[in-house]
Amino acid sequence: MRVLVGLDDHDSPEGGCTTHFATIFVRSIIQDRNEVRLLSLPRLVRLNPAIPWKTRGNAALALEVETDDPKDLFYSLVNLTEEYDREFSKGKKYGRQPGVVVLPSSHLQSVRQFYIKGLKDVVIKGDVIAKLSKLSDTYFTLNRGVIGSVSALGFAPNEGFTYELILYRKSYIERPNLDDIIKSQEEKEFPKLFFNYDYLKNVAISVPRGPDPVLIGIRGNDTISLLSVAQELVKSSSLRDVLDGAMLFVTNQHTGVHVTDTVQPRPYRSVKVRGVVLGTEIKPGGDVFMRVDSGYEVYTTVVYKETGTLARAAQLLEIGDEIEVEAVVKPSTEYGLLLEAEAIRIVNLVDYELSNPKCPVCGGSSESLGKNKGFRCRRCGFVIKSNKVAVPKARGLTLSRYVSQRPRHLTRFDYVEVSRSEPDPKEVQDLLHKLSELFAPKAGLNFI
Repeated sequence: MRVLVGLDDHDSPEGGCTTHFATIFVRSIIQDRNEVRLLSLPRLVRLNPAIPWKTRGNAALALEVETDDPKDLFYSLVNLTEEYDREFSKGKKYGRQPGVVVLPSSHLQSVRQFYIKGLKDVVIKGDVIAKLSKLSDTYFTLNRGVIGSVSALGFAPNEGFTYELILYRKSYIERPNLDDIIKSQEEKEFPKLFFNYDYLKNVAISVPRGPDPVLIGIRGNDTISLLSVAQELVKSSSLRDVLDGAMLFVTNQHTGVHVTDTVQPRPYRSVKVRGVVLGTEIKPGGDVFMRVDSGYEVYTTVVYKETGTLARAAQLLEIGDEIEVEAVVKPSTEYGLLLEAEAIRIVNLVDYELSNPKCPVCGGSSESLGKNKGFRCRRCGFVIKSNKVAVPKARGLTLSRYVSQRPRHLTRFDYVEVSRSEPDPKEVQDLLHKLSELFAPKAGLNFI
């Protein structure tokens, strides 16, 4: 039977990571559980980034496997969850509620709605449990983690995906500096590898800072390039005593699927709003507040200084410019709804401004003589019977899309080609075997 496995909330402030838990599960499939067969790469699924009670990355995991006994698989995962809490996450003492769902793939369309809502809206636990309870051969935990677990199942890679290669470190060993390696590999492979290095701050941004077991997560859209950078990392002498394996994930990261095109934004959603700039205010420190008229309502949009090039572009916008804002909607006591921009597409710019005419005699500048009385040349005194004239403006902007330099995991990059054809089961086995050979060449693991 083909079944889908959903996992969530296997981490805590002390350690652990749901991707790491999924990797341990995949290892158990490969090494010990001959009755279970992995059919696809594990899926790292990002959910609604606007939900205020989310974890930082708001990710859940999904796997597609083949098994004759979904009930036995579920209880094996529950037992593995208990072991993982003791050895890695220590999540119970922080109130974590790890979720596990095992669902026959024939029921996928019945739960697809939870992925769409989990991506763009709010999912209620009671609705999830009520739906799962009606499905045959379906097993699930009853805690909060069931929400992300079932939401992850509905991610369809053929709608667009990228990859993330995650390398893990041995427990409590400090992460070495990987800036130079990541920079050189991204420069070599860009845009097949992307957004792993911040060239303004000169630091690798794909390296976490917390106590979790992740050494680095490398974003890309090409498996050959990702395996190549893994090979370079494995060869580094500074990592020999640190590395503890790796896993390649299919993910909805940087596909932009969380954004809804709407004229009526609601709180805690990611939306796309098109409108005309009515005014801008640059706050001390560099944050930009704009009033944008959508034709339906006037919204206040904030572009934070930390967004880098996006904030600098917003500072150059003027009254009358037409833009399309991608933003998270937050409730605000001062503004009603506040749009926190993650990207702005400039649709049209006001390219001209009205100015006093130049003197036709000497070319000097002119001053107004009063309303409808013309202008007088400041240099030679010639009186010019004319109205103000339209003069081209140097704007420093182009009709393009500007993206935050601190984007969310789902924010789309124009230069990233999104894949739609997932590796087949044979390709999956080959890819995992190559990873195995990199990290444990003598282990003799059988991925086929």
